Amino acid sequence: MSSFYRVKDGRIQQINRQTPRFSFTINIEESMKNQDGKFLTRKYSVFYFNPEKGLKDVESYTDEYLRVGEADLPEVRRIINCEEGAITVSTMTLSNHKLL
Repeated sequence: MSSFYRVKDGRIQQINRQTPRFSFTINIEESMKNQDGKFLTRKYSVFYFNPEKGLKDVESYTDEYLRVGEADLPEVRRIINCEEGAITVSTMTLSNHKLL
């Protein structure tokens, strides 16, 4: 698998990966700084490509985090998927966060 990255202002903005059977690109669209000054990715999209047919599938992710103690834990993830003309939206919500 070959990979390359696009970096701006010291942060990864795009990840590209290629294999003989498929390739994909991840575009990081929105990040936020947490209380510690570290970046959390909030929105990103993944584009999947087939070498023969071009664009195959697109997934768009939106994440929300919950601060628990000194950790930012995932709370909600929404995924919008478009594959072969069909669009689906899924949401996963986590609750009762605790640090062990």
